[in-house]
Parts: sequence; structure tokens; C-alpha cells
Amino acid sequence: MTHLFSRSAILCQAEFRVYQFVDWDRYWSYTPSAAAGGSDFTFAWQDDFTTVDTARWSRADATLDESLADFVPANVFVHDGKLVLSLTRKGAEGFREIVSRGTAE
Repeated sequence: MTHLFSRSAILCQAEFRVYQFVDWDRYWSYTPSAAAGGSDFTFAWQDDFTTVDTARWSRADATLDESLADFVPANVFVHDGKLVLSLTRKGAEGFREIVSRGTAE
């Protein structure tokens, strides 16, 4: 079970760019009644995204012709201590640094 917290998204409609910024991610294993206090979930790890930890994460490279977006490795990276997931169209992959909320360079 994965929970993503402290996230935001910005849409640039002209180029169909959506960015999701993730501060951290925590993972708990399902362990029925085995965790502290009889809980069904045991904390396993937290990723603070100083890098893309390829032991935990993989970058997709599987875009379909019918899809409005490309899922490519260039759309997953860390910037200023946040994981950035970019949803882009073909030819517009990657990230343009955000100048202010709702505005892209």
C-alpha cells in the first residue's frame, strides 16, 4: 500500500503538460495483526526523493498510440528535493521549471 502526501499539480494547457510534485512517499506492508498495537500495517520505508531510487522505482517507457500522453523515462526526475512526474505529449517530454504557481517558462 502506497500513500502519496503533500503533492500538487500544475497544468499548461497549451502543450498539455501536467506536473505532479511529491515531497515524500511512505510504504507500509500488510501484516494482519502483527504490527505494534495489533495493527494490520507495518511501516517498511520512506523515500524523501533526494534521487530517484531505482531499487524502489522504475521509469515507464510504454506509450500507446491511443494515449494522450507519453510515459517515458525523461518524465520522471527529482528537482529541488521533490519527485517530479510529468505527463506530456510526444515531443514535449521533460520538465520546464515553474516560475510561479500556475505559470511555466
